[in-house]
Amino acid sequence: MADNQIMSRLELIQGRLEKIETSLTQLDRAVSGYLQWMAENGYSKTTIKNYGKELHRFKVFVRQKKEPIENSLTHDGLRQFLRFNPTCRGHAITQVQRHL
Repeated sequence: MADNQIMSRLELIQGRLEKIETSLTQLDRAVSGYLQWMAENGYSKTTIKNYGKELHRFKVFVRQKKEPIENSLTHDGLRQFLRFNPTCRGHAITQVQRHL
């Protein structure tokens, strides 16, 4: 009985980890696509570089939270990120949200 409970718990954890990895892969694609879109639409190299840095910090934040990306793409999630990274302004993240 205990073995079945342990196996069920492990399967649940594995499922969550797979969902998180899928979310992070989708976020990576969205960030790459957005930065490419910026370049194609005449944004300055400095703006693209700064947005890229902020989005990289956001990806690190999401990885450390170990939660699905949907939890970080909320108003509360963005506020947590900004507390985690007070030098960021959040513009890049809100733009990627729109891009998704």
